[in-house]
Amino acid sequence: MFEFPRLSPDEIHRLFPAEKAPPAPETFELGLVLGGTVSAGAYTAGVLDFLVQALDRWEAAKQGNDPTVPRHNVVLKVAAGASGGAVNGAILGRIVTQRITPVTLANEPTAAPDNPFYQVWVRKLTIQGLLDPSDLQGTPLASLCNPGPIDAAAGYVVDFSNGTAVSRDWLGNPLTLFMTLTNLRGIPYRMGFQNPNLSLATVNHADFVRFGIQTRAGLETFRPDEFTIITQGANTGAGWPVLGDFARASGAFPIGFPARPLMRPLKHYNYRVAALPGDGAGVPGEVRQLVPDWSALEPDAVGNCLFLTVDGGATNNDPIELARTELVGWLKRLPRTGTDANRAVILIDPFNDKADLGPLMSKPLIEVLLPLAMGLKDQARYGTQDLAMAVEENVSSRFMITARRARAGGGEYVGNDAICSSGLGAFLGFMCEDYRRHDYFLGRANCQKFLQDLFAVPAGNPVVGGWTAAQDQAHGFTRDGNRHRRLIPLVGDAATPEETLPWPENRFDPNMVRDAVTTRVNGLISGLSSEAASDFWAKLYLWLGDDAISSALTDLVMANITDAVTALNQRT
Repeated sequence: MFEFPRLSPDEIHRLFPAEKAPPAPETFELGLVLGGTVSAGAYTAGVLDFLVQALDRWEAAKQGNDPTVPRHNVVLKVAAGASGGAVNGAILGRIVTQRITPVTLANEPTAAPDNPFYQVWVRKLTIQGLLDPSDLQGTPLASLCNPGPIDAAAGYVVDFSNGTAVSRDWLGNPLTLFMTLTNLRGIPYRMGFQNPNLSLATVNHADFVRFGIQTRAGLETFRPDEFTIITQGANTGAGWPVLGDFARASGAFPIGFPARPLMRPLKHYNYRVAALPGDGAGVPGEVRQLVPDWSALEPDAVGNCLFLTVDGGATNNDPIELARTELVGWLKRLPRTGTDANRAVILIDPFNDKADLGPLMSKPLIEVLLPLAMGLKDQARYGTQDLAMAVEENVSSRFMITARRARAGGGEYVGNDAICSSGLGAFLGFMCEDYRRHDYFLGRANCQKFLQDLFAVPAGNPVVGGWTAAQDQAHGFTRDGNRHRRLIPLVGDAATPEETLPWPENRFDPNMVRDAVTTRVNGLISGLSSEAASDFWAKLYLWLGDDAISSALTDLVMANITDAVTALNQRT
């Protein structure tokens, strides 16, 4: 049995400090939280594409002599992603030392090959690939959709290289990347009580993995609880394939895509802690180690553990807390007022708008299954207090970028209604490339608008206290009677107003995929009926006949697709 010694107080203090040292003068530290997306990952990809562009252009402009360019610093220290957000986090990690070409409507045909955000989310994840029945031949049924496009996209990210190296001073070194996971095997714990004869056994399925990605030369130390990726010199770390494996696992939407087996060092689980707050009456807070029940785990001979995972958004892994504690420490809060803020977490989530409530009265079993699944998903997303701070105007430590689009008749759509990919349980974007292109360019435009109008602090904040009058005139603005200064100034081509695409109504006819849906359904039925353990399905198959089952299920799928497309066409 593998068993690791408890962490010493010094180790806990060093690895999980109660409070981290403040940022350097005139420096603002940043963490990103990338929410789960399914096909709406195209929106988040567009946001990240523009964010990288804006920071790159500002960094380049600071090397020049333009007196209007502010000289303070913004440093991206950490990104935490769930599901599709983890996939986008993996792309962000992969390009830390590579220059990419931002994709705009003006340069899309020539720029797209050099941009993995666009390639993965707009070009590679297509409904044709997801419905391909080739994965059903001679293998046990693993998922409703073919995982081949996901695997191909992951391989593309792992191998991506455009041959143009770049050093980005706006990245922390290392860049910390968290990916949330739902660990189906679970992490066992046994909690003791004051009575030594009593204990409580529990299993935690909300899991995560940590990567430390070197962004430039000079990094010498790593943590014992993370996979390290070395980008300078000999690669002695985990390497990009491990990043790709965990990204695929975090994005394994339950049932839709297959569960993924993963392997990691068992010792990673020796570095999990909990923050115990003080009582406000003299007893200080404490960071305490969480020690697994090692006897219940079965690692291999070299101390690696194998486990099965599904979507990182299926359990509440608290990605906002992962990012926050990495920025400020385990017992410290981010300074919230505009004049004090020197760190912030930005939540990028295309879906955060209005709540869709579940059923009010008792329903038959079949009608309760979908609300149950949606209820579990909603409960697993974020804490209400985190979202409240993200939208509170007086809190400058939490921000949120969510989808926003102008209505044809005035006003605007927000969240689900603003994007094409939200329908059909967020799978609708896979149906049509025009849907994904729309959402990608909307993400770019929304990010530009966020940096221009919202991501700012009052002029009295020390981070921007060194600005000159010329810099304030070029990159400051007045809001609510107070002068504010942009934390990420828009310079160069990042200042060019972003264009968006018209709403793509009537661009997709559901009948275009009916044959592919029928073929996929037939393969799924055949797979279910041939499973040794599925005696019920075999009997149903023989009783009804494959044609009747196939026709009924195909009609059901097509009705759902048609309803989703009809709803989309009405949101002009």
